[in-house]
Amino acid sequence: MTRYPPKISIVINNYNYGRFLGEAIDSVLNQDCPAWEIIVVDDGSTDHSRNILSSYGEKIITLLQENIGLSCAINAGVAKSCGDVICILDADDLFLPGKLRALSGLFVAELSLEKPVLGSHYLQLVDSFRKPLGGTLPTLFKNISLQALRPQPLLQRISTQEETLVFVDRYSMPPFLGSPTSGLFFNRALANRLFPLPSPPKLKTVGDELIIRGGLLHSDTYCYQVPLGQYRVHGDNAWFTKSQGNYRKHKIDLSPCEPWLNTLLCGIGSPVRVNYGSSIDAMWDYIHNRDIRRLSAMPLKFLRRGFYKRNILGTLYSIWSIFRLLLLYPFMRLNKAGEP
Repeated sequence: MTRYPPKISIVINNYNYGRFLGEAIDSVLNQDCPAWEIIVVDDGSTDHSRNILSSYGEKIITLLQENIGLSCAINAGVAKSCGDVICILDADDLFLPGKLRALSGLFVAELSLEKPVLGSHYLQLVDSFRKPLGGTLPTLFKNISLQALRPQPLLQRISTQEETLVFVDRYSMPPFLGSPTSGLFFNRALANRLFPLPSPPKLKTVGDELIIRGGLLHSDTYCYQVPLGQYRVHGDNAWFTKSQGNYRKHKIDLSPCEPWLNTLLCGIGSPVRVNYGSSIDAMWDYIHNRDIRRLSAMPLKFLRRGFYKRNILGTLYSIWSIFRLLLLYPFMRLNKAGEP
């Protein structure tokens, strides 16, 4: 185990969040345990973000790029960083006081810098003016068996690499077990294996998805059941809405990332492979897209994976979804015909 405080790098990604950017940077600068470096990557902002960045001078490292997406911004920041531990911060979110001291203590006492480690912590929900909304993201942490964690201890391992590979073999896709971007931290040993992240044109804003799902294939994964940051709820969020709670606003088709995930699996010598079209995630996409043809193949795909509880439930749910869509199809056609 690590017995000395690690150097912690902070990578802040920003695109047109000038109205929030200063608060995000200040929330890192005001930590009682200073960051080793603060790297801010501006992804082609057209507002006043770059004026704000220039006002911080040498307190931060600024990287400017064209608007090519969140994954590319995170890639650039991680490539520039040199710390032992890396934290990601979206420019519209904030770190709470004491976050870096808490993470430093975890790596000194319990977590390794030699073996790949991926971690998450809770994020408090606040409004645009940082008024608490009385909730957290995620609502609760789950382990690899998709069961809620025990209240104690505060830091718990939720998966090992071996457990994740078994999950992929059963369900065709690594799960999403963790926080949104600003609640993630990982060590250099994982970063060296995981980065750069892929950046398909249709997936510009899924950095957390890639870090978590890819990281699970390479590392032990931990959750720290303490809020160490704030997630600001406003109109441009990718995650939170009042109606959907802590679910993403938009369905995400992760099939473009299947080759990358399988490359990671080849790199560790695993015979297991990702098959997005046979995964639970794909079923939600097909339902959302009202694609009866693809949805109709899901029951067989699930059962082909084996008689596991989640696959049986997926089979039953997909069959029900087919009937539901077929019943609604005449009404959908009628509504479409009546549109101006």
